[in-house]
Amino acid sequence: MEVQIVTEAWVRPSTPTPPHLQTFRISLLDQLIPNCEHVPAVFYYDHDEAGHPSVAQKLQLLKTSLSEILPRFYPLAGRIKTDLVIDCNDEGVRYREARVNCDLKQFMGGSYDLSQIMHFHPLKHNCAREGTHVANVQVTEFQCGGLAIGVCICHVIADGVGFSVFMKAWAAAARGCVTVIQPNFNSVSVFPAHDTGLWEMSDPTFAGGARNGNFVTRKFTFDSASITELRELATGAGLSRRATRVEAISALLWKWFMIASRERKKQTDSHVKRGNYLSAVTHSVNLRARVDPSFTPEITQHTMGNLIWFATAVSTPATDMEEPDMSSLCAKIREAISEVDDKFIQELKGEDKSRVKTVVRESLRSIRDVISEPESDLMVITSWCKFGLYEADFGWGKPRWIGYCIYEMPTHMSGAAALMDTRDGEGIEAWVTMDVGVLDMMSANSEFTKFARPTQTEFGQYE
Repeated sequence: MEVQIVTEAWVRPSTPTPPHLQTFRISLLDQLIPNCEHVPAVFYYDHDEAGHPSVAQKLQLLKTSLSEILPRFYPLAGRIKTDLVIDCNDEGVRYREARVNCDLKQFMGGSYDLSQIMHFHPLKHNCAREGTHVANVQVTEFQCGGLAIGVCICHVIADGVGFSVFMKAWAAAARGCVTVIQPNFNSVSVFPAHDTGLWEMSDPTFAGGARNGNFVTRKFTFDSASITELRELATGAGLSRRATRVEAISALLWKWFMIASRERKKQTDSHVKRGNYLSAVTHSVNLRARVDPSFTPEITQHTMGNLIWFATAVSTPATDMEEPDMSSLCAKIREAISEVDDKFIQELKGEDKSRVKTVVRESLRSIRDVISEPESDLMVITSWCKFGLYEADFGWGKPRWIGYCIYEMPTHMSGAAALMDTRDGEGIEAWVTMDVGVLDMMSANSEFTKFARPTQTEFGQYE
């Protein structure tokens, strides 16, 4: 498969950004996200020669509608100026058009390698430093007329929800919808930034907790029947209500990550001590759904930026090290997430910066405890489920498939997983990144693959 870049240009806002909005300061929560990271995905669309506009018309419509919505998403048309500031200079979104020498059906036929997704992506790396453009797009035409729309937005300005808001607004504009999706950038007024990055001020051990490994990414699919069974296994007697889809899959991933990681350490390091091993899972939590609107009316479902926090559950060697119980792990995940409530959010909003620093430090203490112990492991799980990404219909139907892209593992993590809905909304895809030895053990375990159907290929991280 060969992808050829045809054109590269800048799509600018249809109207200029007012002077008072040209300097955008990020929020305290945005500071948790290193500005070198992006939020990436590729949307694949079929082409119907009889029922759709021509490919040329589609390409023009994509550019025109993108220009139309950029005044509402004005930071996306700018550059990163400093760690705390985005220069909203209207230079535009970096926009490329490309062609690939195969049909979409051929690519989606099951023989593709996950690494081929990167050919449809506007960036080949995950580095966004000072001067980098905030948003990048690549539209690739298949020989059949199908399209792959790769979108990459700096994480410092959008989390998964914000990414979805942008995609749905762009698609709605292309369809000519009367109802306009109006984003807001109010998070900085609720969570004003500090002068130093929160990771550094809350925990200096993040820089020293590097994990070595040959990291690869594999995709596992959970169908509706498997999820139903998993939810029953994960609920147990300790939960007052049935485990959610995300809770159940998270518990399964954590269980077998814990088992495989511990076994892998025994194989590679004879000095590993059973009693010292800790395993933790950190789950991203969408704060938009947890704020009390009567206290924080500025935050809505269309608020851009990073409205997320990190809920961390830690295993206990005395109970979890032999054969972790799904229901107990699920209960730990639920308890950790429940602690990220409106009371906690109000503490993050506090005007006393020293108090806010203390709250951050204490909340992240469990992560510090795990990554500071070299024999232990941290897995980070992010859920994009129920974000409505498959609603991104530009006028020629919803995407056939959405591919998630993971560039590199942050050095303090041993594993990561991104959960996304399948097209029918009934199943979930898990994009799992780990050391290849650990992932091989998980993939070979029948108790894991009973629920998780793996792809035949993988995506190497450091090629």
